[in-house]
Amino acid sequence: MRTPRQHPMPELVRTLRLRDLLLLFIGSVIGSGIFRTPGPILRQVGGSVGLSLLVWVVGGVLSLLGALTYASLRLRIPKPAGCIAIFATASAISRLSFMAGVSSS
Repeated sequence: MRTPRQHPMPELVRTLRLRDLLLLFIGSVIGSGIFRTPGPILRQVGGSVGLSLLVWVVGGVLSLLGALTYASLRLRIPKPAGCIAIFATASAISRLSFMAGVSSS
């Protein structure tokens, strides 16, 4: 009976580049909506496939811009507590900003 050979495990580099992050973002946006929303979007635009694709592209661009805005704010305000710190810093009324942060998470 043979014994299995022991091969050393290769080490993976733990880095995410901008390209990796963009592909993760695009995949999550497409993957989360592609199975639930094509029918309602087609009904709203009168059955036009081209117009429904335009709606998807515009929605994806707006989503990407929102994510980049949030990332930019997080880099400028390096405090713990995530979006609550951003809302509290950006708003003059701290109780309202706290409630907005809690309700969005």
